[in-house]
Amino acid sequence: MNYLSPAIGRSSSSIASHLRFGGLLGKDQRTTRDYFLGSKRHSLVGIGLSIVAAETSALTIIGVPGLAWGGTSPSANVLAT
Repeated sequence: MNYLSPAIGRSSSSIASHLRFGGLLGKDQRTTRDYFLGSKRHSLVGIGLSIVAAETSALTIIGVPGLAWGGTSPSANVLAT
């Protein structure tokens, strides 16, 4: 059981720090509207970059398996195995 002790300590420390960090950042959010709209404090540049990143991620997840199956890209073939 000694090998589990460090893992339990790291896990509990990580959970505690995430809860603390979330509590500090989320203290201004009072309603679900504040949560989903970010209290309308975000710039259009940040929102645009977020949309582009989400779209790129989705296209990568959808496209890589097909490219690995029928394509000739060595990196895609490594990802598929």
